Amino acid sequence: MSRPEPAPPAEASSIVTRPLWLVTIAYVLYWLQLLGHEAGHALGRILFTGDADLTRRWPLRVQIATFGGGPLFTFALMGVAVAVAMRARSARVRMIAVIVGLTAASRSVSIVPKSVAGMPTDERALSQFLGVPYLLIGGIELVLTVVVVRALVVAIPPNTRRRTLTWIVLAIIVAFITAMTFGKALGIPVGNIWG
Repeated sequence: MSRPEPAPPAEASSIVTRPLWLVTIAYVLYWLQLLGHEAGHALGRILFTGDADLTRRWPLRVQIATFGGGPLFTFALMGVAVAVAMRARSARVRMIAVIVGLTAASRSVSIVPKSVAGMPTDERALSQFLGVPYLLIGGIELVLTVVVVRALVVAIPPNTRRRTLTWIVLAIIVAFITAMTFGKALGIPVGNIWG
């Protein structure tokens, strides 16, 4: 008579490690953070002017608030995600925080080709408006993103980490492609790394 297999740890068999759940949540959260980033730009302009008119030439402080609003939203989201992921007792809450943080961090990764090619990004515009070198802003963004991603990866249980990250990254890639194709076709003002 053979012995029964030991049951996997409760967290490993939880819904939070199932591929369909991971992909669905990551896909939806990618879109929500993307729309939040774009709303951050509008909010920056509206807070300083009460007007969302994109055709007018605005003073420097309004342009800084407009271009900085999106990245500020994204980094605030990443910070909250790390805080929740490090403190959450519930596996589900922790995993949702990890996914929120990784989808937000993916924005920094997705703009690298555009930034390296010298094409316009929020960070390049901010460096011009603030009069600081882009490498300083880009370097700070890179360091913060690496720290955030590392903290979020550590929050994933080690026994499911590789599989969980694979499904989350797959969902982010699919969401990114749909945002840059269907999202732009629908008129959603998302960035475009292809220029």
